[in-house]
Formats: sequence, structure tokens, C-alpha cells
Amino acid sequence: MKEELERCCCNCNNSFPAEPVSSDYLICLNDPEFVPFIDDLLEKDDFSFCEELIRRKRFPVEQEACSNFDPVEPLDEFSESHVDIFRSIGLTLKDADSIEGGTSDAKEVNSKILIEEYFQSLCKADSLRKRERILKNLGFFILNRNKAAFDALCLYLRQLPAPQTSEESHYRSDILTNLTFTLEYNSEIAHLLVQDLFKVPSNNQTRSWYTDVWKFFERCSHELTAEALQPILNSPKFSYRIKQRVKAIINFGNRYQDF
Repeated sequence: MKEELERCCCNCNNSFPAEPVSSDYLICLNDPEFVPFIDDLLEKDDFSFCEELIRRKRFPVEQEACSNFDPVEPLDEFSESHVDIFRSIGLTLKDADSIEGGTSDAKEVNSKILIEEYFQSLCKADSLRKRERILKNLGFFILNRNKAAFDALCLYLRQLPAPQTSEESHYRSDILTNLTFTLEYNSEIAHLLVQDLFKVPSNNQTRSWYTDVWKFFERCSHELTAEALQPILNSPKFSYRIKQRVKAIINFGNRYQDF
């Protein structure tokens, strides 16, 4: 069964969030004016070079697509071999059966199946370009507060081995960027990141990943930061330098509690 997507900009491969965190607006990367900034937007998540252009060119996520509409790839068929992955994102075989039955929940179930296909494609992707494109698709679902997409990407991060190169660390940061397209799930992200640091050693290749994790916690509330990072302070696995960094982050957040 093939999912027929609504012809709107949020379902187009050319669209991209207009802000680095949660946004109700998009921009079109097919617009020639954005060509000089594509590397900064996609690889560095840096919007600072074209803020004024974004303000002029942005549009609502629900805007009807133009003639250059390039739809995200839908799922062609359902396979029972995916049962374990379905369950990991909250979808059961009973849910899948309801698609054919035309229940009122069919639309939600269809989106979960589409997300599962993205998850499978992400696991099988053999190039950075393919992975980035799939991450972007999942990021759009997360931008629209789709919990199944968020859970699928969290599962993917949990399954990744520790990075061996700086490129693999930057890829982890791309995943984090997509997870944080909405602030709604910050608590889950915080605990996921701490779990990840327990399996990722601190070295020259992973320095950028640690830096981006610290930046995430600097944006979180003091209460969440202190609670989530406590296991690092309690563990002999982490160095004195890392623990001092964690204490500094917690104390930094605490400075603003009385304002």
C-alpha cells in the first residue's frame, strides 16, 4: 500500500525549517537565492549568514506546494519482518491491520508506517547524502510534533556505535539538530544524550559531539540539566575535566533561577 501525501510544502524534499529549533515556517532550498548558503544550513546548522533572506522568503509549513513539488518517498508495502521496529515506535500489527479497515485512526497509522520506512532506509543508507536526506524527512515530522518520528530517531541514535572519526561525530550532531526541532521532548533528549556519552569516549574525534551536547544542556532549564547530568558526576568513567565542565553547566543555569 502506498501512502499518498498531501501536496503541501512540509511534504516536499526542497523545504527546510526556517529556524534552527522549532519553527512554524519553512524555506525552499530550490530557491536560487539560497544556493550560496546551503552548506551552512545543511552541514553547520548555521542560519546567521542569511537571516534577512530567510525573513523575506519564509512561508507557513502548510503552504500549498508549487509546480516543483518533490514529495518525500512513501512506503510501498508492509512487511511482517518489520514487527520489532514497529513495536519500538509504538505501532502494533493490530494498528497496521486497521489501515485496510479504514478506521478513524488510519491517517495516524499511515504516518507511523511511513516513519518506519524512513527508519529502515536510514539504517541501510550507504552514503552521507542519503542519510542527510532521510534525517531531513524525519525532522519535518518532528517539527510537526510527531512523537513516532521522534522515537524512531532516538532509537536510531541509541543503536549507533561510538564514533571513530570527526565526521561520524558531526553526523551525531545532525541527528541532535533534528531531534530538537521542537522543545516538547527536551527531557527525553537530555537523558538520551547522557546515555550516549556513557558509550562515547572523549577524544579529539568526538570533541565536537561533546561540545554540541554541552550546548544543548546550556539551553535547558536548570532543573532538567542538574537531574539529567547527575549520573556523569556520580560515575568514575568520566574524567575530572568533564565533571568540572558539567558542574559549570549546572551552575550556569542556576544563575538565572531567581530572575
